[in-house]
Amino acid sequence: MSLIDTTYFVGDISLPVSTNSNISSNLTNSITRYEDEILKKLLGYELWRDFKAGIAEDEPDQKWIDLRDGAEFSFEYWGHTITTKWNGLVNSDKISLIAYYVYYKYKRNNETHSTGLGEVKAKGVNSEAVSSLSKLIWSFNSMVELYGQIPASVIKVRDFLEIDNYEHHNRAASAYNFLLANKETYTNWIFEPIKKINPFML
Repeated sequence: MSLIDTTYFVGDISLPVSTNSNISSNLTNSITRYEDEILKKLLGYELWRDFKAGIAEDEPDQKWIDLRDGAEFSFEYWGHTITTKWNGLVNSDKISLIAYYVYYKYKRNNETHSTGLGEVKAKGVNSEAVSSLSKLIWSFNSMVELYGQIPASVIKVRDFLEIDNYEHHNRAASAYNFLLANKETYTNWIFEPIKKINPFML
């Protein structure tokens, strides 16, 4: 069972799911595929497995509820105690790193269609197709901000296999900062850093 559904694709990542059953079906399939993909990167396989099992229980432990639905947390950053709120993987705001990631993957995969002649793009009536590049970059980078930004210089020299080496790099209410602030609770967490993208990386 997926955490998010098609109702998350509103506002800046709006897709016409209510008027196009084909889009709705394809998007649901994308959620099923890419939700687990991004969560495995965020949590590591073992914590992802434990989270999926824990949140499926009739009465999940509070740590799984906090990871899914959000919670306040505090951490030390440059000599200051930062108190903020992780907004969760799902929330009533319908803003989720999962949704941004799925949107990015969905749009990339459906920009063109494969035929015997190669890649083709549908031509709309009374409309003009424009590049979706800026939206792809924006949605992916919005995901990274919620996921947790790690300086490129740190990513180059660290394997992120030892949680004792992790540290807070900013004051953001990101998933990374939430998990790190609660590392005693999520003991088997292994984080995979993801860099923001630009037009030259697509």
